[in-house]
Amino acid sequence: METTFKILISFTLLVNICQASACVRNCRCDSRNNVYCIENSWTFVPYGIPVETRSLNMYRNNITNGPTTNANLERLINLKKLDMHQNDLKSFPIGLPNSLELIYFQKNDIKYIGRNSLHGLSNLNELHLDENNITNKGLSSVAFKDATRLMELVLTNNLLTAVPEGLPVSLRVLRLDNNLVQRVTVSALQPLTRLIRLDLSGNSIIQNFVEPSAFLGLHRLRTLDVSANRLTQIPKGLPDNLDELLLSKNSIEFVYSTSSDDGSPTAHGSLSGLTMLTKLDLSSNKLQSVEYGAFDGQQRLRTCELQNNPWQCDCYLTYLKRWLSSTTTTLSSERNTRCSTPQAFSGVTLRNIDQEVLNCDIREAGAFRISDVTSNSAILSWSNSTETPDPAFVNIRVMSGKMSCSNCSFSDDPTNGVLTVLRGAASDWLSTYSIVNVAGNMYKINGLEPNRHYAVCLLDSTQDPKLVTTDQCQDFWLKEPPTTSAPNSQVDPKSNKLPLWLIVLCCVLAVLLLLALIAVVICRRRSREKPVLGAGNMYTAPRLTNSRHNRQEYYFPDSYLPGFTQNSATQRSDRTYAEVGPGGNDAAIDAMREFDVTLMVKPNDATAPKRLHMTQDSLSSYSSRHDTISTNQTAADGSRGSPPPSYEPYDSIGHRSSESMTSRLRQDTDYVYDLLLQR
Repeated sequence: METTFKILISFTLLVNICQASACVRNCRCDSRNNVYCIENSWTFVPYGIPVETRSLNMYRNNITNGPTTNANLERLINLKKLDMHQNDLKSFPIGLPNSLELIYFQKNDIKYIGRNSLHGLSNLNELHLDENNITNKGLSSVAFKDATRLMELVLTNNLLTAVPEGLPVSLRVLRLDNNLVQRVTVSALQPLTRLIRLDLSGNSIIQNFVEPSAFLGLHRLRTLDVSANRLTQIPKGLPDNLDELLLSKNSIEFVYSTSSDDGSPTAHGSLSGLTMLTKLDLSSNKLQSVEYGAFDGQQRLRTCELQNNPWQCDCYLTYLKRWLSSTTTTLSSERNTRCSTPQAFSGVTLRNIDQEVLNCDIREAGAFRISDVTSNSAILSWSNSTETPDPAFVNIRVMSGKMSCSNCSFSDDPTNGVLTVLRGAASDWLSTYSIVNVAGNMYKINGLEPNRHYAVCLLDSTQDPKLVTTDQCQDFWLKEPPTTSAPNSQVDPKSNKLPLWLIVLCCVLAVLLLLALIAVVICRRRSREKPVLGAGNMYTAPRLTNSRHNRQEYYFPDSYLPGFTQNSATQRSDRTYAEVGPGGNDAAIDAMREFDVTLMVKPNDATAPKRLHMTQDSLSSYSSRHDTISTNQTAADGSRGSPPPSYEPYDSIGHRSSESMTSRLRQDTDYVYDLLLQR
């Protein structure tokens, strides 16, 4: 019995040993529990992989996501390393063994990592997800919540546009190179206080999208690689514990000595405070110059790369030249660190060029000119060099003050009659002076005292005012203040000369005024010769009409009928001559409908003119008097003639006939009209 039991136990152990040592077809297993299923065109993880497997290598297959793959991986409870790079995974597999420490999923087509993808992977140390299609949208912000021991995360060559949020705080190495990252925020990097290396190279990081304090909380960071981006300045707020700073292949133009204090998006950083640096790479940028003091304090710097930059070899590069000569730092690729401008020094290496030839136009004699000098002001103007423009860290300054001597000058022009030509430091010859920063290429000095000897110097912000020489200065005398002219003093005729256009305009206006006066005189003379219509008293001329409503009125002045007054009386009847016919009883009365009569009466007393209103009864009595003139007639035929020698008195009934009456009044009207024309 005992023997049988021992045989059974031995058989069981033998079966287990055989199963454990068995390997999947087309795979290779070794004694260290490593399984290799490489390049076998697997589309899923096969069943039968030994449970004791510690390292599973299934790269270069066609494995896709699916329940078979998830189930066969989950049963490998002793698995430490899983290498499935270069397959066809679309998402991060779910249900991986909790024992995993290393995962290699690079060169797949992973687009999505969900909130539970890394569930239970608390022992994971390295995760390689490079060369996939991961985006910020496809990466959950809580995907790494269980990966509390993850130290290295590689997301190289993906489609990320910003540093992901929610990365594990345990990270030591974070690689985000060759993505599409543009924005770096404080919220994404601030929790990563244990980060030692951060690689953001090969992205599209824009200066404006880097928050000033984004890197400031990375107190353990030793290497920062932001090369091959779109930076125009050294980032602001870099941690002072940096050992390597890699900034090559950007668009940085200048190295500043201090960081800017403003919070603008274009605020620049500096190397100030980075005293732990041992390697600095600024190669292949757009560097033109270095501000004075930019490399001060870099005592540990061993390698500095400045090649492939368009260096501007002028006076502002003097500091860098002196620093390279005194430092123990190795200048990598020294033969490619060359001058670009001015053209005279193009191609000359920085190591070989002499310091004394590094000059600036603004420090040369005659760099500016003085104009428009008055009794209390003067204007300075200068031109900016197009070949070697001033760097952004340089400010132009104007130093001006009173000369301490009157019979002296900074100029050696023999025509100025000055006995003493001054040389040396300009400040030694100025009793008092002031310095102001100016913008542009022109500056006006105000508040000067008249009839004084002044000097002015043009310098840049990198110069010590006490070391500015007289070659950079010019002196001048202010004019006397203007005085009021005496009453008998002669006035310069040119000062009061009127413009030609004003003289011509005045002449034209004078001619037009003269012509207008002549026209007025002529009109007045003509108005005295004949009646002027529209003025004076009313004269109603005869009008050929049978209607009392269609009259035409004319006006004439009182001078034509001296001593007369006029009265307009319109006698109307209900019927016309045509309605009554010859022989009617009311021929006279009815005729008044067709006559408008105005009598001008000359009274005996000229001072008391009388205005008569003629009725039909009084009309015949006045018609034969010499003092009365009939002036208005409206006849049917409109004929005119002289008064006849005799009149037909009355008809058979006792009235004048209508033909006689009409002819009589027409003759009277013509007679008056002739008198008016004679007047």
